[in-house]
Amino acid sequence: MHVNWTTVAIYAVVGTVLLVVLWPTVTSGRRFLRRWGVKDPTDEQSLLGRKYLLDRRLLYPPLLLATSFVTDGDNNFWPLLVLALLLAEIIGAFRPVRGPRAASLTRRTWSDLVQRWAVVLMLALAVLAVVVAVFGWIAAAWGQRVVSRYPAGGNWVTDGNVITQVADVQAKVSDSRWLFVLVSVVLATAAVLGVVWLAVRRGAIADLQVDAALRTRSARVAVGIGIAWMASSVVEANWLLESLRGIRWPEPEPWLLAGTGGLTRLTLPMWMIAVGGWIWVANPANRMPYVQSTQR
Repeated sequence: MHVNWTTVAIYAVVGTVLLVVLWPTVTSGRRFLRRWGVKDPTDEQSLLGRKYLLDRRLLYPPLLLATSFVTDGDNNFWPLLVLALLLAEIIGAFRPVRGPRAASLTRRTWSDLVQRWAVVLMLALAVLAVVVAVFGWIAAAWGQRVVSRYPAGGNWVTDGNVITQVADVQAKVSDSRWLFVLVSVVLATAAVLGVVWLAVRRGAIADLQVDAALRTRSARVAVGIGIAWMASSVVEANWLLESLRGIRWPEPEPWLLAGTGGLTRLTLPMWMIAVGGWIWVANPANRMPYVQSTQR
């Protein structure tokens, strides 16, 4: 695999800057808990909030650096940033809970932590990404059959004009972007739902106010990241179809390529959903529910 060391260096710098800018303090931990429903956090509660943030943000530089090794440097910063954030949430969710614990008297469900519409939206975007990726797979397979009829070292001729080399067209129809989208959508869906499940089921810390805030924040941020990832995956899958539609084929295009032209209009709405979903979902509601508990 070819490694673009300039890209790696840029991602390393970006990750370090993110950590420095977002470095949590007791004061920022207090603001964080207040935003998530803890009224007038004490210093001890603020330290818990700081630790929660620190556990995740310390992972930003190494994870962003690691993900940079899987990019070719073309329009990949946003997906890799989203991936790094999701991985940080997954690792943070799996960290063991230490110290005294408490048990809630009220049974908790995932819908108590994250909006139902947000989960439905994420799953709908995942299905759309899979459908577009499958279209790309079928279109690429058709293109490979067409290209296979021409000598690999020859010219790609349309209407008597040399357009490009057959090898260049072969590279486009051999693009496995559709497979990446399918695999990443499945894994990301499992990861997000897993973080939500852990937010519901994991052992609770003794401070019930802080615990409720941290559980809710973990679930909503995971789903917000999931929405951004799925919307980005729709765009990623559509890039393959756009690439194939851009080829001047020496024979009539199949209905698949002609019929998917309208998908180009999805790009801007998908980016808007990705950003809007993050803002609406991964931010606290106005009020947090009061949770009764018993110590154990």
